[in-house]
Amino acid sequence: MSMWGWGREDNVPRGVGEPLYARAMFVEGRDDGSALAYVCADLGMIAAGLRVAVLDCLADEHSALGLDPASVVLTATHTHSGPSGFSHALFYDLAGPGFSQRVFDDLVRGIVRSILDAHRRLVPARLALGVGDVPREPPIAFNRSLDAYRQNAEVRGDVSAADAVDRAMTLLVAKDEDGVAVGAISFFALHGTTVHGDQDLLHSDHKGLAATAFERWARESAGAAEDFVAIFAQGAGGDVTPNSRPHRRRGFAIGPSDDDHESARFVAEAEVETARRIFVGDLRPLGGPMVCGLRHVDMEERPVASSFVAGRRGVTTTEARLGLAMVEGTSEGPGPLWKLRAVDRLVHRLVHRLSHRQAPLGTGDPKIPFLSVGPGRRKRLLGRVDPLARRLGFIRHPIFQHVRRIEDRGVSVDRPPWIPTVLPVQLVHLGSFVLVALPNEPTTMAGARLRRSLEKELPGAHVQVQGYSNAYSGYVTTPEEYALQRYEGAYTLFGMHTLAAFEEVLVGLAQAMSSPGFGPHDEPGPPLPTCTREELAARAPV
Repeated sequence: MSMWGWGREDNVPRGVGEPLYARAMFVEGRDDGSALAYVCADLGMIAAGLRVAVLDCLADEHSALGLDPASVVLTATHTHSGPSGFSHALFYDLAGPGFSQRVFDDLVRGIVRSILDAHRRLVPARLALGVGDVPREPPIAFNRSLDAYRQNAEVRGDVSAADAVDRAMTLLVAKDEDGVAVGAISFFALHGTTVHGDQDLLHSDHKGLAATAFERWARESAGAAEDFVAIFAQGAGGDVTPNSRPHRRRGFAIGPSDDDHESARFVAEAEVETARRIFVGDLRPLGGPMVCGLRHVDMEERPVASSFVAGRRGVTTTEARLGLAMVEGTSEGPGPLWKLRAVDRLVHRLVHRLSHRQAPLGTGDPKIPFLSVGPGRRKRLLGRVDPLARRLGFIRHPIFQHVRRIEDRGVSVDRPPWIPTVLPVQLVHLGSFVLVALPNEPTTMAGARLRRSLEKELPGAHVQVQGYSNAYSGYVTTPEEYALQRYEGAYTLFGMHTLAAFEEVLVGLAQAMSSPGFGPHDEPGPPLPTCTREELAARAPV
């Protein structure tokens, strides 16, 4: 099976370049019995079905840990060189193609084991917070959708790709009663894409390398505990890439070295250097209660309050659908339409102009629909082409063959959503530190707007927005970025008001968590979508 991330059928792993880990931090409140398990896995994403299976295992076999769904955060480093085949959402097993029960079960066991290991090592400790900027030199972070970023109202002047990113790194450090560090989490927004789709080794990319290097440094040179664990997690990096150099022969943008593995080490070292500087600097102790909140939200055609959309009334999100520009791909991972992007963008400009006159396609949405991915809808490419049609039987691409094979095995591909539409939205308060865990990839500006909105709601809080958490549903862009319909906008499933809908949910959750009667053990909402055993069996790889 191919690896998850690049969507290339030739991106099949033949060995291990760097091992993949699940790293965990377990926290118990000293006085109130509260608990939190935070896991960051060297994966491209966390699938909703994977989260459900981990929670089921914790509830059935490890209930003594005191965890409930709201107090479990599962997130991913977003390496593009990890396994595929572990998602209940059909769209995300097309990369393999197929669903592998073996891969799925191994990932569940590994994630649960990391939580159990962290719990077993519990010691009295305190948390502290530090912040620093990753410098522009050496250059490791660039905005890959600069023209879309420049559309935002906050942007002034002709900013460069290196300036159109969030350079802040947040470091959360745990130290025992003797002041010895036992663990740390670094949050910094940067795609895990230094190792590209023409490689053939499983690889944790720069985040995994940074975690290993920081662990070694902390243990050997900074007086940390012998079992010190470092987690290098993501932020809001949907449009942030480590790749800025076009490589003519390979056909895409690459990192600082012609050797991808060297590029990964270079980027990792830059992240580690900033984390070291913060670690030995002034860390602010965190005090106060630990509170976790979770909501499951149906994002399709969801009404959005006028206060979140500049006073407009009757605004809703759309049904879940991918836009045609998503097929372009990006400069670091070109898609089938990449070489035709000039024509594609001309068509989008025409549609965008018409949308202000006559609401094309009945939506007023500049997105040209490529594929509806919500539940219960017959899948049609461009709204018309049935991938299962007999006349298309000559197409031998593995994705088409996989979808046809599923239906030949007697299972419909239309019942479950191809991408989840009921999604988990999570807030974790560790005193004044507030973690926003989102099931998508927020762009730099989308993350900044969410952070400002929550800091206004929670004065004095340090808010960290993190994507790739608990499920995966593509991107979240600002309305201005969405209107331009680049890759990230076309992969923003629920339309122009997706960001506003998430903002409304998060603000409402923050208000609820601040009220005296908040119950973190309350039912979060509708269940996350999963498949039956029969449906998964029909998707087994050949």
